[in-house]
Amino acid sequence: STLVEYADRHQRVCPRDFGALVRAGVLKPDVFASREVGTTVPADLTLGEQARWVDEHSDYIYAGAGINLARVKISSTILAYDKDGNRGGDMISALFADGHIEFMSMVRAHHEIPQGNNTQAQ
Repeated sequence: STLVEYADRHQRVCPRDFGALVRAGVLKPDVFASREVGTTVPADLTLGEQARWVDEHSDYIYAGAGINLARVKISSTILAYDKDGNRGGDMISALFADGHIEFMSMVRAHHEIPQGNNTQAQ
């Protein structure tokens, strides 16, 4: 995943927020807007405004802030996940540090997410 690639270029440390990926030019803001939810990115934003928009309005919650991938079990470390309710019901998608995505219950996801490490408002 792009998060892992970013970490590989930064001493295996994940970015502090999603906006860092936009500022670095590795992802466009529309990646953080879910088609299922219908979120759209405003047009004509500067790069800094795009990064700020992503940090404030992403349809996903980032849980990887500052995680050193060399120090965690990457197959079970959640880096990002859907905001509650994005998919309706009690299921969400979660992105793991090894790049795989799992569809799981919110209860399971909230149990496995590093506490105090989500940087997006819910």
